[in-house]
Amino acid sequence: MPLRSSPSRKDDVCAFCKGMIEERTTAFPDGIPYRHHVCLSCGESYLDMEQLGEVAAIYRKIKRNRATVSRWGASIGIRIPKALAKGFKVGSEVTIVPEKDGLRILRP
Repeated sequence: MPLRSSPSRKDDVCAFCKGMIEERTTAFPDGIPYRHHVCLSCGESYLDMEQLGEVAAIYRKIKRNRATVSRWGASIGIRIPKALAKGFKVGSEVTIVPEKDGLRILRP
């Protein structure tokens, strides 16, 4: 279901059909949770400006934590940005778990 942005919300009424709405928390396909409004009559889902700002802030933060895959000898490597490397020690081993959409790196 596509999400729309609504400029404002008045008295918990759907901006599209005037039915009653409720706020829900759902996750995007990549697992990022977000708050949004769902109309109990038509099922339309939309974000108000505050919710849209929250989603934008989350994705701006994620974008800052990007890395480039490089060749290191016969292997490939990813440099972990300093902000994310806290708690890891140089030379320590980690566990890498393959997942559907990427890899999960676990500290020992």
